[in-house]
Amino acid sequence: MKIFNQIQIMKKVHSTIFEKISLKYNLTECEIMILMFLDENENQDMAADIVKSLMISKAHVSGLVNNLENQGYIIKKIDCKDRKKIHLEVTETAKVIVKAVKKEKKKMKDAIFGDLTKVEIETMQRVLNKIKKNLKTNYDIELI
Repeated sequence: MKIFNQIQIMKKVHSTIFEKISLKYNLTECEIMILMFLDENENQDMAADIVKSLMISKAHVSGLVNNLENQGYIIKKIDCKDRKKIHLEVTETAKVIVKAVKKEKKKMKDAIFGDLTKVEIETMQRVLNKIKKNLKTNYDIELI
């Protein structure tokens, strides 16, 4: 189907953006995704939130978070009410990377949606939501 080819093209462009940033800052795509997630989701700042939202294994997230902490890109903060909970915070150093990624993602968004009308974008979103619902119904995987 042609739609899968179009999706592959968008994935390739997305990967190219992350690859460019990855090389510049010596980070993996997953590490960048974690920084972006933490920056964009203030109330979801624990490893469990990352596991659920980014669909990355707990063990992998643990290793990535440790790497990011060792490089000075995130800080771990123990919850004052529940010492078992560790909150993650993006450092000022990492915010430079986040800003660079946002700039590249905006360029990609503008390229994808550049000549689409608001109605076309809304229609596309409805169709994608239906596809997501179909996938949730037919496959035993948790999707956000």
